[in-house]
Amino acid sequence: PVRSRSPYGSGMPTQDAGDDVLPLQTLFQPIVDGRGGTLFALEALTRGPTGTSLESPVALFEHARGSGHTLRFDLRCAAAALDAFVAAGTTARLFLNLLPSTLIAHDALHEWLLAELSARGLS
Repeated sequence: PVRSRSPYGSGMPTQDAGDDVLPLQTLFQPIVDGRGGTLFALEALTRGPTGTSLESPVALFEHARGSGHTLRFDLRCAAAALDAFVAAGTTARLFLNLLPSTLIAHDALHEWLLAELSARGLS
Protein backbone atom coordinates (compact mmCIF):
# COMPACT_ATOMS: atom_id res chain seq x y z
CA PRO A 1 0.00 0.00 0.00
CA VAL A 2 1.00 3.59 -0.57
CA ARG A 3 1.88 5.29 2.73
CA SER A 4 1.38 8.95 3.63
CA ARG A 5 4.66 10.02 2.04
CA SER A 6 3.10 9.29 -1.34
CA PRO A 7 1.10 11.90 -3.23
CA TYR A 8 -1.75 9.37 -3.13
CA GLY A 9 -2.03 9.06 0.66
CA SER A 10 -2.93 11.88 3.00
CA GLY A 11 -2.01 10.12 6.23
CA MET A 12 -4.27 12.59 7.98
CA PRO A 13 -6.29 11.20 10.87
CA THR A 14 -10.04 11.43 10.58
CA GLN A 15 -12.17 11.61 13.71
CA ASP A 16 -15.78 10.67 14.17
CA ALA A 17 -18.16 13.49 15.04
CA GLY A 18 -19.89 11.19 17.51
CA ASP A 19 -18.72 9.66 20.75
CA ASP A 20 -16.36 7.07 19.18
CA VAL A 21 -13.30 9.17 18.41
CA LEU A 22 -10.68 6.89 16.90
CA PRO A 23 -8.08 8.30 14.50
CA LEU A 24 -8.17 6.59 11.13
CA GLN A 25 -5.86 6.76 8.19
CA THR A 26 -6.69 6.03 4.58
CA LEU A 27 -4.00 4.53 2.41
CA PHE A 28 -4.29 4.01 -1.30
CA GLN A 29 -3.20 0.85 -3.09
CA PRO A 30 -2.44 1.63 -6.74
CA ILE A 31 -4.15 -0.64 -9.25
CA VAL A 32 -2.07 -0.66 -12.39
CA ASP A 33 -3.17 -1.51 -15.92
CA GLY A 34 -1.05 -4.55 -16.74
CA ARG A 35 -1.03 -3.81 -20.45
CA GLY A 36 0.45 -0.35 -20.30
CA GLY A 37 1.73 -0.03 -16.75
CA THR A 38 -0.40 3.06 -16.15
CA LEU A 39 -2.39 3.82 -13.04
CA PHE A 40 -5.92 2.50 -13.49
CA ALA A 41 -7.38 3.23 -10.05
CA LEU A 42 -6.67 3.58 -6.35
CA GLU A 43 -8.13 1.21 -3.79
CA ALA A 44 -8.90 2.89 -0.46
CA LEU A 45 -7.65 0.97 2.59
CA THR A 46 -8.44 1.97 6.16
CA ARG A 47 -5.98 1.55 9.01
CA GLY A 48 -6.23 2.43 12.68
CA PRO A 49 -3.76 4.46 14.71
CA THR A 50 -0.16 3.64 13.80
CA GLY A 51 1.71 1.60 16.38
CA THR A 52 -1.42 0.39 18.18
CA SER A 53 -3.24 -2.92 18.30
CA LEU A 54 -5.94 -1.34 16.12
CA GLU A 55 -3.59 -0.44 13.27
CA SER A 56 -4.50 -3.72 11.56
CA PRO A 57 -7.74 -3.55 9.56
CA VAL A 58 -8.76 -6.95 10.95
CA ALA A 59 -8.40 -5.73 14.55
CA LEU A 60 -10.02 -2.41 13.68
CA PHE A 61 -13.16 -3.96 12.22
CA GLU A 62 -13.33 -6.57 14.99
CA HIS A 63 -13.33 -3.65 17.43
CA ALA A 64 -16.23 -2.05 15.55
CA ARG A 65 -18.10 -5.36 15.40
CA GLY A 66 -17.53 -5.94 19.14
CA SER A 67 -18.96 -2.53 19.96
CA GLY A 68 -22.04 -3.15 17.79
CA HIS A 69 -21.28 -0.28 15.43
CA THR A 70 -20.13 -2.07 12.28
CA LEU A 71 -22.45 -0.23 9.90
CA ARG A 72 -21.68 3.20 11.34
CA PHE A 73 -17.96 2.46 11.35
CA ASP A 74 -17.94 1.16 7.76
CA LEU A 75 -19.71 4.32 6.58
CA ARG A 76 -17.24 6.43 8.55
CA CYS A 77 -14.37 4.62 6.81
CA ALA A 78 -15.97 5.22 3.42
CA ALA A 79 -16.45 8.94 4.15
CA ALA A 80 -12.84 9.21 5.37
CA ALA A 81 -11.66 7.50 2.18
CA LEU A 82 -13.60 10.00 0.06
CA ASP A 83 -12.08 12.89 2.02
CA ALA A 84 -8.56 11.50 1.58
CA PHE A 85 -9.19 10.88 -2.12
CA VAL A 86 -10.25 14.49 -2.63
CA ALA A 87 -7.26 15.73 -0.60
CA ALA A 88 -4.92 13.65 -2.80
CA GLY A 89 -6.11 15.62 -5.83
CA THR A 90 -5.83 12.68 -8.18
CA THR A 91 -7.91 12.07 -11.28
CA ALA A 92 -7.68 8.28 -10.90
CA ARG A 93 -10.71 6.11 -10.28
CA LEU A 94 -11.45 5.15 -6.69
CA PHE A 95 -12.21 1.62 -5.55
CA LEU A 96 -14.14 1.86 -2.31
CA ASN A 97 -14.59 -1.28 -0.20
CA LEU A 98 -17.69 -1.82 1.90
CA LEU A 99 -18.58 -4.77 4.08
CA PRO A 100 -21.25 -7.11 2.70
CA SER A 101 -23.26 -6.45 5.86
CA THR A 102 -23.27 -2.74 5.02
CA LEU A 103 -24.64 -3.46 1.56
CA ILE A 104 -27.45 -5.49 3.13
CA ALA A 105 -28.22 -3.41 6.23
CA HIS A 106 -28.22 0.12 4.80
CA ASP A 107 -31.57 0.61 3.07
CA ALA A 108 -30.52 3.89 1.44
CA LEU A 109 -26.86 3.14 0.73
CA HIS A 110 -27.10 4.22 -2.90
CA GLU A 111 -28.59 7.59 -1.93
CA TRP A 112 -26.09 8.01 0.93
CA LEU A 113 -23.14 7.32 -1.36
CA LEU A 114 -24.42 9.66 -4.08
CA ALA A 115 -24.88 12.44 -1.49
CA GLU A 116 -21.37 11.85 -0.08
CA LEU A 117 -19.85 11.96 -3.57
CA SER A 118 -21.80 15.09 -4.50
CA ALA A 119 -20.79 16.86 -1.28
CA ARG A 120 -17.15 16.38 -2.31
CA GLY A 121 -17.60 17.30 -5.97
CA LEU A 122 -17.16 13.69 -7.13
CA SER A 123 -19.33 11.61 -9.43
